[in-house]
Amino acid sequence: MSPVASRLRSAFPIGPGLLLLCVACVVMGGLLAPALGAGALALDEHVSYWMLDSEHPGTVQSRCLEYGAVPPLGSWLQAASVRLFGKSEWALRLPSLVAAWLSLVVVFITARHLPPSNADDGTLRGGVAACLLACHPDLLDEVRIGRCYGLVLLVATLVLLATLRWREKLCSFPRSLAWTLSASALIWTHYTAALLVAVSWSFLAVAVVYSGIRSKAGRNLAISSLLLGILCLPLWPAVVRLREWGPFLNMLAPEASVWQTISSFWWLGLPLGGLAALVAGALLVRNSRPAGPKWMERDWLLLGCSLFPLGVIAFIAVDDLSSLANPRYRVAYAPAGALWMAQWLTRTGSWKPAVIGLLVALGAAWSVQPLRPWQLGRLGSPADTSWRELSELIATQGQPGEPIFVQSGLVESSLVPGYFTDPVFMEYVACRVSKFYLPAAYPRQGLPYFWDEATLRHFENDLRSQSPPALWIACATDTDLNRGSLTGMQQLVEKLGYRIGSQVNWPHATLLRMTQ
Repeated sequence: MSPVASRLRSAFPIGPGLLLLCVACVVMGGLLAPALGAGALALDEHVSYWMLDSEHPGTVQSRCLEYGAVPPLGSWLQAASVRLFGKSEWALRLPSLVAAWLSLVVVFITARHLPPSNADDGTLRGGVAACLLACHPDLLDEVRIGRCYGLVLLVATLVLLATLRWREKLCSFPRSLAWTLSASALIWTHYTAALLVAVSWSFLAVAVVYSGIRSKAGRNLAISSLLLGILCLPLWPAVVRLREWGPFLNMLAPEASVWQTISSFWWLGLPLGGLAALVAGALLVRNSRPAGPKWMERDWLLLGCSLFPLGVIAFIAVDDLSSLANPRYRVAYAPAGALWMAQWLTRTGSWKPAVIGLLVALGAAWSVQPLRPWQLGRLGSPADTSWRELSELIATQGQPGEPIFVQSGLVESSLVPGYFTDPVFMEYVACRVSKFYLPAAYPRQGLPYFWDEATLRHFENDLRSQSPPALWIACATDTDLNRGSLTGMQQLVEKLGYRIGSQVNWPHATLLRMTQ
């Protein structure tokens, strides 16, 4: 047997665990594949595409760091996918889907690096963890859309793997470097995932303090910490900006209960799945003696990287930080949770009780969710189709150069009164009429939710100075705020002598062409 084949055989030993990994890959592939043909871009995906393509000068990095809510690593991968496969909805979604699917393999390998129990060398645990991750209720609707969350899932799993490998050899500089690079990649993918990096660093720091090689291991930790800080330093201005924008970005975020933030995966799936595995082990496995509840380092790591961050988020996700309760901010902590649950479901070492516990845990967790695993959620909605038709209508009836005023329903619309002098920001807020469906040069400006005197004066002076013969107003109409934004803009342009040339209404949007 060749060395490569031997290493693959060692990493993926044949048995029930490997079979479960294959099942997880097939199931997740089936659940993710419909996103490739789910139709028009969702609002968040228009944001993603604007980061790649704007009428104003700038780079993907500058747009992400100066205007976006996430760092640019995911956007760089999307840009590469669109360049490679062409501009299409599926090409924009592909990086997240592929990354999420690959995370199953990485979580399987990570389970193999956990210290073995009395009943399992990590193979069965890895297969169960992959199945839990493939159908995790906090993940599927987030990784399907063309955003960064599939990449968050993959890199978070790599951070766990790098942490465990470094813990095995604290004096290994290559392993410390692998942890540093994966940790910085995670922060460059999403700011809130830094909590996972902090927990894993704390775990390593404690291991160094209690090791017998404190000097050399401590030097590696210090070098890694310094290098991580240097690599992430360019993100600091963006973090400060988002902290200042926080009260405005959370304006539309609903309050969520602690139970919603912690997730039914923990408070319903874990106890019922664990009980089912225990009963099944007693009935199906002869002389079943589950491993005792001995607490080990791995338990602290996995629990610290999963349930602890969820508790922190549940505690702080109120008032100006209420949007943190969104499931997207829990994606980074799902791999550790899947591994922690998997080790409890595999305590007997037999695959039958583990599979029964797995099915019960997932069924219980999904039973209280508003959607089923195969439902696409935010993709394929009639509202998204309406906005694609709206853009195509402008393309066929308009003339390049005609200004378009857009109320996308994007939460950043609340910031327009403070940033209307920044043309790049104004185009960002108008991104739902993006160059994805309307590539021609149409000046686009976002509209505010609330019209104050200064904002009205700015738009009035801008229109008087340009005096375009025709202009477009495209507004979401699914909330009172959006409808109020449309009314304010329509009254303003009518005051300047414009009249409705044509009007098209959809259930969730309205398009007006105003002419002098």
